[in-house]
Amino acid sequence: MTETVPGRSASRLKLIALALIFVAPLAAATVYYYWVQVHGGPAHTTNHGHLLAHVRPLYDYDASDEPRPIAALEQAHLHHADGTKADPSLFRDKWTLLYVAHGKCAKLCRQRLYDTRQVRAATGQDAWRIRRVLLMVAPRPGSGLEAFAKRVHPDLKVLFTASATALLRFFRPGPQARPSADAGRVYLIDPHGNWLMYYTRQDSASGMLKDLQKLLRISTIG
Repeated sequence: MTETVPGRSASRLKLIALALIFVAPLAAATVYYYWVQVHGGPAHTTNHGHLLAHVRPLYDYDASDEPRPIAALEQAHLHHADGTKADPSLFRDKWTLLYVAHGKCAKLCRQRLYDTRQVRAATGQDAWRIRRVLLMVAPRPGSGLEAFAKRVHPDLKVLFTASATALLRFFRPGPQARPSADAGRVYLIDPHGNWLMYYTRQDSASGMLKDLQKLLRISTIG
């Protein structure tokens, strides 16, 4: 008959517990990868916006690690209302909420601008970390947009482009999605200039706020 040594049993239990501490996360990650990433199983996510399958950077980096706008951004020739060229690094250093409109800023456009204004204000002391941008594609003259923006959205950056085919294609989530300048989407771009998430016209401003609050809380950039 083999006698059980209490001290030895306790030591074995401690070793097993210690091993589980290291093995359990690896096992969970393996299950997640093969079930969610490979087989497309359900994943529990807490984001309210739509995450891109692959982040899309607006900037490339050269050997000196300096950001260079991608061709689609350069070809858009973004400019301000007075015709001066927009800063090519305008989508960096802050979290950016971008809205794209075609011709004029109609009812849906103005509603989404209101949403982003309220979301930014609701972040309180972190509001300075968020930039709001309206990109007008082929703007119609005499729309009164500049006066409207100054009166209602003084913090809003309004940019213009006569033709941005490549850039609009860049901001299209998929081939079946509506054109970017007519979709009512709000695009979220991180401080490195990476487009990573978007919100459709059906997505609430409260969900957008919750996502931003979480990102601002855990982020060390922007």
